[in-house]
Amino acid sequence: MNGVDFIHSALVSFEDNSEASMRNVTSRCYYGLYHISRHSVRHLPKVSFNHHKNLINYLNNSQSNDAEKMPAKTRRLMGRILKQERSRRNEADYNLDLLIYDKNLAEVSLEVAKRFLSMIEKSLSE
Repeated sequence: MNGVDFIHSALVSFEDNSEASMRNVTSRCYYGLYHISRHSVRHLPKVSFNHHKNLINYLNNSQSNDAEKMPAKTRRLMGRILKQERSRRNEADYNLDLLIYDKNLAEVSLEVAKRFLSMIEKSLSE
């Protein structure tokens, strides 16, 4: 099981037009990006809580470890995207009464995940 598996799960959910499935697409995409990001860095400080916030802060920190294979600029972009998608996931998961979640919003999450994967693959191959 890895981050890409979460994104594949999102694609399966996308085939169902229910609001719950569209919310699930965004949630699964975020967790896919989280796990891909987590396994793309080697020097993330260990914490006992706030794992998601810790990873986002590490990626966004311009002083994060230069021993990482990925360039700092790419890590910062990953951090910004992950923060944005975490917020989108929170909206999908928790704001059930405030937001009607539709296929267009789910498509945004899938597109972001696709671009994110492409960016990571390109960065790691350089």
